[in-house]
Amino acid sequence: MLSSAGCSVISDATITQCKTDEDCASRFGADLGVSCVETFCVQPACTSDVQCKGRGARYSASICGTSGLCTSSSSVGAACATVADCNSLSPTMECNAGRCEDKIWGCAGQSDERPRAQQSTATLESRVLDFSTRMPVPELTASACLLPSFDPDCARPLPGTSSSYDLDAGQLRVTGVPQDTPVRLKIDFPLDSGLIPLDQYSARTAHDLTTLPTLATLPASVSPSLTALLDPPRVRDPNNASITAVVVNCQNEPALGVEIRVAESDRVAGTEVLYFGSDGQLAPGASSTEAFGSALIINVKPAKLITLQTWAGKLLLNEYRVLGFPHRSTAVHFFPRVYPDRTNPGM
Repeated sequence: MLSSAGCSVISDATITQCKTDEDCASRFGADLGVSCVETFCVQPACTSDVQCKGRGARYSASICGTSGLCTSSSSVGAACATVADCNSLSPTMECNAGRCEDKIWGCAGQSDERPRAQQSTATLESRVLDFSTRMPVPELTASACLLPSFDPDCARPLPGTSSSYDLDAGQLRVTGVPQDTPVRLKIDFPLDSGLIPLDQYSARTAHDLTTLPTLATLPASVSPSLTALLDPPRVRDPNNASITAVVVNCQNEPALGVEIRVAESDRVAGTEVLYFGSDGQLAPGASSTEAFGSALIINVKPAKLITLQTWAGKLLLNEYRVLGFPHRSTAVHFFPRVYPDRTNPGM
């Protein structure tokens, strides 16, 4: 059985996020290098460092990141003559062909470690299950939106994308995604299903056929019990955002011993990172990922960009920004990528 939902471009002249780059810097922060393009805040695409620097003073220190977007330069990907130029804490950092790279913890961000794209566009696939029954959800619709952009309703889906859902396999398939582009998948269920709508983000960009971890959504009636049964119970305010994070290593296996942090500015009363233990239940005493490499983050600021970090000891593996919304579930998929110049142990 196959039910499908297509994505089309919605051209809405009333959607105005910005008039200048400074408007975007105020909304997202200057470090991301977000520009105002046709009244919408986006991170500009690139094919070379020169192209980024040609965008003006704001991009003078930018490089063309391995995801094909202009981004702030850091030790990973920076120019080098020897490994000492990389100023890295990572014992596996190398200076390779004039660029700092880490083949162990930098695998998710190194473009030369991926095969050249064989297709004109990429495809994303993932199973979508009901968490309480472990069975495929009966029906869904999905849209793919550009990141980073503040588009809560996915009013501007990526042009040319479409989605289909195979009920028998519980498999969501999104086609037509631009190669090596970070996206947000907005997944909705029928109102009478009782399932919490879901947003999915991945720190790895879409490349040819990219398989994402299984996505599990909760019935609205079951969701509060995950934290209410803890000792002491945790209160999840439905008006705040909740995020489920999965961290994997370079072999796409659950990563153990990874700490997930939420930026202090994105915390509210009751913000907490709760890790899943080896029994599949929340383990309130845990301080890092265990058998499943996963965690539940409750009570973070809704409807804004939330900064999440993953750390292994003093190594910052990944920093990522996602949008969390009330009455929706947000899923984030982290791959390792070291930012070795960032060692501050507290946030």
